Amino acid sequence: MPKMQSAPAKSGPFSVFVRSAQELKRPKSLVMLSMLLACHVVLGFFQLQVTDFLRLSFAALPIGVAGMLYGPTAALLLGALGDPIKYLVSPTGPFFPGFTLSAAVTGLLFGLLLYGMHQNLAPCRKKRAVAILRVAAAQLLNTLLVDLLLHTLWLSCLYGTPMAVLLPMRAVKCALMFPVEGVLLYLLLAAVARFLLSRPSTLR
Repeated sequence: MPKMQSAPAKSGPFSVFVRSAQELKRPKSLVMLSMLLACHVVLGFFQLQVTDFLRLSFAALPIGVAGMLYGPTAALLLGALGDPIKYLVSPTGPFFPGFTLSAAVTGLLFGLLLYGMHQNLAPCRKKRAVAILRVAAAQLLNTLLVDLLLHTLWLSCLYGTPMAVLLPMRAVKCALMFPVEGVLLYLLLAAVARFLLSRPSTLR
């Protein structure tokens, strides 16, 4: 009697969101995402406030790991939850939902561009080159869309300063931080990928 073939995986523009949402049904995924959420919140407290309009923070790094391992749906939720949780733990001034939206967009971008990338971080130059390009593209889009445009818009709304005044100084900050954040993100993702390679049952 011939074996029945399994149905092909569904494909389409939203299939990646469906696969990412299915990750949320697995207990191991929820545990790992909870740890990444805690790291995201804690890193949010360790930031350098240069001026009212310039702030250095690496809180997006755990969102990048979530995007690589669990996709855009999970990473978007992690980013969206992190900002209000941080505010509840240590409220500073009025809560502004714009930054919550920014963190969610960061999760969306990282999830779309980095999902499953840990499978390409094997000791193979061609695969590593693809992974580096994906990290660079994800970090560049996040820097331009979130750090430069959205954050500048929210700061303009909060302080009443025109965006035309804020953009030049924030553009310099983004240009300086882009390579730093990109390298740190790649090194972190590569370290996570090596860990998973040595313990393949971690995500199962």
